[in-house]
Amino acid sequence: SFPQNRNAVSDEMMLIFDGGVFEVGITIALACGANFVMTGQLFFYGLGTDGKKRVHCIANILAEEVEIAMGLIGKTEPIAIVLNNIVA
Repeated sequence: SFPQNRNAVSDEMMLIFDGGVFEVGITIALACGANFVMTGQLFFYGLGTDGKKRVHCIANILAEEVEIAMGLIGKTEPIAIVLNNIVA
């Protein structure tokens, strides 16, 4: 699992989470030790449906969703999210 991968390598190694992540999944991936979360697929969908305007809309929605998820676990910065904050 992803937390085991984070524990197996040093904090100096960047871990990238990629795999169809949407909304709150970004927060969960960060809590599991990811340094980056790939969300490109969403932006391609937006680009294909309504161009640049929809890409901006998707970026705003993702930012709001991550902010809401962080608020629910009492965090204000993505760097502060750790696995202990997430209850399955």
